[in-house]
Amino acid sequence: MHRIGCVFILLMCCATGCQTGCSRFGVGVGRWWSSTSFCRPNTFDLGMDNWKVRQSAKAMAHRSLRQFRRQSGFKPSCHFCEGFECAYIDMAQGGSGATPAIPPRRYWNCEYRSGEGYARADEWFEGYRIGAGMAEADGLKRFNSIHTSMGTAAGGGVPMIEP
Repeated sequence: MHRIGCVFILLMCCATGCQTGCSRFGVGVGRWWSSTSFCRPNTFDLGMDNWKVRQSAKAMAHRSLRQFRRQSGFKPSCHFCEGFECAYIDMAQGGSGATPAIPPRRYWNCEYRSGEGYARADEWFEGYRIGAGMAEADGLKRFNSIHTSMGTAAGGGVPMIEP
């Protein structure tokens, strides 16, 4: 049974190209090991890319928040931490880093429409502001572009386009 399972997995990998972006088959039938099509990339998957960007931004936010806690000695609330993480995600997905005018929908509920609720929303806003600043300092926005072959721009930077 184990041998049959291994053979099945091997056949599936050969049939799908193991989804690595590389394929032994060229564009036309019978083109084996073609140099122009040997390692052609898979198509761009916006949904998967957004998920990966979001997960990477969350991981960066958590590292940066730990560093912020160590440096400042500040014990942030969960609302502050959520705003901080949200800023990293927004910046990673192309946002400007400007603090939103209104908080997330969670803070629209009746329990947040009180003095204590407003304080929680203010903590979220403060976390967002500090998170956006730290995300910018980490250079997060530069990874939200696709490198092009147009060469170097006059200012020494590389021309980029957004996906």
